[in-house]
Amino acid sequence: MRLLYKYLIIICINLICYYQSIDGDFVFDDSVAILKNRDVYEGEFDRKTIENIFIYNDFWGNNITKKDSHKSYRPLTILTFLIERHLNDGLDSHSMKLVNLIIHIVNCCLLLNFLQAVLSSRKMAFIATVLFCVHPIHTESVCGIVSRSDLMACFVFLLCGIFYFYVFHKDSTAIHFSHSLIYLIIIGLMSFIGILFKENAVTIMPTLAALDIARNLKSSKKLSICFRLALMFVFTSLIVVFRLWMQNFTTPEFRVEDNPIAATDDQMTRILSQNFLYCFNFYLLLMPDWLSFDWSFDSIERIEGIQDVRMIGIVAFYGMLGALVVRSFRNRKIMAALVLLIVPFTPALGIIKVGFVIAERILYIPSIGFSILIAIGAKKLIENIKYLRPYLYMFITLVIIIHSMKTYTRSLDWRTESQLFFSALKVVPKNAKVYYNIARISSEHKQIDMSVKFYRYAIRLHPNYESAHMNLGNLYRELNEFEKAKFHLKKAVEILEEFPTAWMNLGIVQAVLKDFESSERSYLKALSYRKNYANCYYNMGNLYIEMKNSTAAIEHWKRAITINPGHRKAWSNILAFYDNQRNNHENVLKYSEIALTYLPNDTNILFSRANTFGKMAKYEEAERIFKQIIEAEPKKSIFYANLGVLYHRWGKKELAKKYYQSALALDASLKNAQSNLMKLQGFGE
Repeated sequence: MRLLYKYLIIICINLICYYQSIDGDFVFDDSVAILKNRDVYEGEFDRKTIENIFIYNDFWGNNITKKDSHKSYRPLTILTFLIERHLNDGLDSHSMKLVNLIIHIVNCCLLLNFLQAVLSSRKMAFIATVLFCVHPIHTESVCGIVSRSDLMACFVFLLCGIFYFYVFHKDSTAIHFSHSLIYLIIIGLMSFIGILFKENAVTIMPTLAALDIARNLKSSKKLSICFRLALMFVFTSLIVVFRLWMQNFTTPEFRVEDNPIAATDDQMTRILSQNFLYCFNFYLLLMPDWLSFDWSFDSIERIEGIQDVRMIGIVAFYGMLGALVVRSFRNRKIMAALVLLIVPFTPALGIIKVGFVIAERILYIPSIGFSILIAIGAKKLIENIKYLRPYLYMFITLVIIIHSMKTYTRSLDWRTESQLFFSALKVVPKNAKVYYNIARISSEHKQIDMSVKFYRYAIRLHPNYESAHMNLGNLYRELNEFEKAKFHLKKAVEILEEFPTAWMNLGIVQAVLKDFESSERSYLKALSYRKNYANCYYNMGNLYIEMKNSTAAIEHWKRAITINPGHRKAWSNILAFYDNQRNNHENVLKYSEIALTYLPNDTNILFSRANTFGKMAKYEEAERIFKQIIEAEPKKSIFYANLGVLYHRWGKKELAKKYYQSALALDASLKNAQSNLMKLQGFGE
């Protein structure tokens, strides 16, 4: 019954901290991994989608073997998103955030059981679990939908830990060798499932092995322990080999700006800076008042020599860590806490190059060890300073309340991209990516002046920010400031020549400026870096129309729809091209029929088809399609006007009059409808 009360407290605390965050949007990486990931937004439960998720694609929906892939392989996480899309009949951020919160609550309940096994102390386990529940460092993992990978990796980690301690630490001498092997195989399989949620689950068995060693340093059962450790080493090695095999044994190529410290050439600077990051991660666990969605670019300046004042923090950190290690040899609980703090953090140590400087989500599992350390300290103080016990209880309660409030307010930042990005300005004011993202969402909300301002800030902080130059160039294009647009787009491709999107946009601007030869070269450059670039072929088609080369234009539009059969603009241009040719009705009907197989019920395609049937005097078929169009879009005047034209040709003058009047009721300035109506009424004949 006591355990049930503890579960209820855990559930209530988490609901208080996070319930407001459920009413939030897709933010930051959610857009790329979910909204723009074809495996999620258009995937079905068929062979092709499953193969893409489990064999070919990375977490972001790109081919995992390609050079530009981040090599993140999390198929089970993607599968959960796909399942939710089908259950909700679409992508719903609120329900997906609720699922994240439920997983976090389940993790907290499992953590209580896990810590009771590890610490052999119910009170200490409960204190540590409550501290874990309210820690603000977890807001990214709980509120960022893509961070479900971290939540699920932790879920598998805790299940493995509970099972391991239940099996091997009651009376492991009584376990038969064959049973021991079966249990370890089960844990190995569970760990394998864990890495299908996220890569850091590879630390599950090393962590359990280290906990086993910490618990049995003076044990006489050395043979059985060595057998377990050896088998877990083999399983972990197999998992690592599988994971590398999935990415074709190639390493990801990150931009320098993603992790400037890892990209530093000077070895001393890199070592000192990397060690400061360890210190800073611990500081975020201790004082989580500096939280940001991103820490790239110059968020944390590199340490270039021992004269840097931050060296004091590094020395203090290692001094404290050394004292804890020494103390841990006399206190197995401290050793267990250090194991849980350090071993799950090893993927972020910088031994292998990673694409981030600081990532709060990476601290989700290591914060278990930190919570244990705080719980151990609190328990020691309560036991040793009895006359201050009431005040210590009050202090611990105050810490929990303050952390809960901080978690609550931080979770609100994760409700919208605007709140999230602006919250980072105070924390990382030198991070150009923060300004870039504020500019991006300002542009999406049609706040053009603010968008231009923040793109300029981003470029001022990082003059070689090619994406900021490209987006600023596109903004200037929309503002019809084409020379400024050309300047920034040229700058983007000078910084990064292999930037097909920038080359294409430069081609568009050059075409507007009537520099057709340069425009064609830019488009060809874009295609040299991205061969199957449907948008580029579409824009080249538009260029060739400007150059009076209709043969090349239609050829390129057809290439666009071959690559992307759902390219609406390319289909519209093809149909318009054939419609403008005399007696080419068959091609309009042929291509509109093909287009509708990819874009069923597209009103523009149906409109071309209906007009063509009307020109061919197939009035019944044209009438049927026009009515279908009007039913789909009843507020568009041109559809009523053209149906009026159809009835006019058909000789059904009253119906023609009715639909002309309907068109003018929606748009009184529609001249064709006005003149045709006047003709019907006997004027202007």
